[in-house]
Amino acid sequence: MTPGGSPRLYIAYGDPRANFVEGLSGDAFDQIDRMIQDEQPGSELRELLEYLYYGACEEVPVDDNGRLVLPQAAREKLDLDDEAVFLGKGNRFEIFKPAESEATVDKVQSMLEKLGQGNEHFNPLSLAGKARQSGADGA
Repeated sequence: MTPGGSPRLYIAYGDPRANFVEGLSGDAFDQIDRMIQDEQPGSELRELLEYLYYGACEEVPVDDNGRLVLPQAAREKLDLDDEAVFLGKGNRFEIFKPAESEATVDKVQSMLEKLGQGNEHFNPLSLAGKARQSGADGA
């Protein structure tokens, strides 16, 4: 959001494998745009990213109270009724049906068990940044 301006928010709904749609701040969308522009024109990866983040993504207005209306394509993809779950992830968030929240909790539990290697007091932040520090690619 620029001073005195309206917030920029984008909803990406293009990945057919995903059971969620992705909300992106304007800064997050700009970062993705730069990544796409850095790819070789005509490459398969660039074409895919252009589809997912240009063709199947919409800028949505946010009112003065911070409310938004999900685009019809996003509502149809999720087959939403009257409720949705928002899961914050930094400069982006995911929106999915309430019934999908249990699967997300199960996924997080599985990751905690794997990374914690049996330590019930494991703190995932203890691993943050270690891949970069060792020179490995953390992507």
